[in-house]
Amino acid sequence: ERASALVRVANPNEDQESIDSLTTLLLKMRALICKFNLTPCVRTSYTRVALQSASTNKLRLTIDRDVTVINERSRDSDASNSWCLEDHGTIPREAICRIPYCIFEVKVSGSDVSPEFVSELERSQAIIEARKFSKFLSGASI
Repeated sequence: ERASALVRVANPNEDQESIDSLTTLLLKMRALICKFNLTPCVRTSYTRVALQSASTNKLRLTIDRDVTVINERSRDSDASNSWCLEDHGTIPREAICRIPYCIFEVKVSGSDVSPEFVSELERSQAIIEARKFSKFLSGASI
């Protein structure tokens, strides 16, 4: 009942069948988290600039900068009952990893071909292609 209400608030435009399906997924995810006693391992934060035409979404560019990964497991488990490091406290220096580059993502709907300006940036080595790059998986591996 409560799970369904949460899903409905998060997805107000979905029909009842979709709400039921999403609720089932939410409860399965919760069961796995409880069964394996899962806790967050990293937090990733960044500043994002997103560029897109006001009239179409055929091309979308995002630039993520100031990418920071925080090791959530570096906390002193005896010092807090919280499941993560608290923002209002001091985060240990060794828990913070700053990624020294920006992430430039190009999304072209309906095409696998990059726009010419992206190819020019790659040729000039201003950007480097990294297919399937994930800030979150990179953070978990650090």
